Amino acid sequence: MSGVGGLWIGAGSLRAKAAATLAGPPQAAWRRAVWAGLLAVVVSLRASAGPLHLRQAPSEPARRVAHVGLGRVQALAFSPIGGRLAVATTGALELWNTETWEREAVLPVDDGNPFPRSLSLSFSGNGAVLAVGSSRRPTGDIALWSMTSLTVVATLNESPRRTGGVGAVNLSADGSVLAAYTYHGKVELWDVQAMALLRVVDGGLGINLSPDGSLLAMAGQEGVARVWDVATGAAYARIEGQAGAAAGTPVAFSPDGTMLATVQGWNDQVWVRLWELPSHRKVGTLEDEGHHIETLAFSSDGARLAAAGGDEVVRLWDVRSSRLLGRFQGHRGRINSLSFSADGSMLASGGGGVVLVWDVATGHVRRTP
Repeated sequence: MSGVGGLWIGAGSLRAKAAATLAGPPQAAWRRAVWAGLLAVVVSLRASAGPLHLRQAPSEPARRVAHVGLGRVQALAFSPIGGRLAVATTGALELWNTETWEREAVLPVDDGNPFPRSLSLSFSGNGAVLAVGSSRRPTGDIALWSMTSLTVVATLNESPRRTGGVGAVNLSADGSVLAAYTYHGKVELWDVQAMALLRVVDGGLGINLSPDGSLLAMAGQEGVARVWDVATGAAYARIEGQAGAAAGTPVAFSPDGTMLATVQGWNDQVWVRLWELPSHRKVGTLEDEGHHIETLAFSSDGARLAAAGGDEVVRLWDVRSSRLLGRFQGHRGRINSLSFSADGSMLASGGGGVVLVWDVATGHVRRTP
């Protein structure tokens, strides 16, 4: 996909059935996947291509069309208190109202810097603050946006050791600690209230803070996941037996902080291992055919876990029974971001230039009113 994109809502079956060409400026190539019963945010690659002109699909009329973005979808996150979905694209951060599916705001994060950048997102647990990490050269950028005033209220950039852009950010649920992976192979830990850098540790792209901000988990080399004590910098746990997992694969704490999910993949088979904390005992294995998991997400009650990645499939498991509940298919490219809505009824998946919002109960892409 190339150019800018739009929000298209249609009706029909779960799988993508066909593709229709969209009219646009001569320099842009426009494509749209035609689904039924789904919400698809189609975001394309070239921000300079101008506004998108949508045509009606002849057999499946659109119920709503809206302009969406200035580049490829890079990250997404539902607000933990409901009501909003944040979507990061190449040149902007977009906020969508999840009741009306109207776009509420576009927050400018592209200041004219000529270098390409990628963005990462993380809400505080009360939904008041959205942390945005940027890979902008030479040192990257971390900005804290107020979701009330829609302005930047703080930046966390006074790191003397940062020599690469920011590839991932993660706020603890209580908003006290922020972890940021930087492209020179380090993870910065910040005290958000004091706006002070606590420490810098070696790490990978797959990072996650426990809900209370006391622990940092990361996937490491040679199939080892490590957990660190944030306050002291001491090693808390070393979890081995992750053959097939690479540095940068995702890890995720359960919402109550009592469980850690790690990823393993081997010979077209994927496993998500569940580890009890603080005993570090394996308590479950979620498995399916597939490969290359890039993102994990727990539902807010911890009852379900979703995983997705390079094979274009979103998988949903019941955590207690380890039962695979479903495979959600509709993407046409790698999936790099997952997020559950606050009430657990919706699951957003982003990648390949598209965001899909799924109804968790039915496995269908969700309609809007």
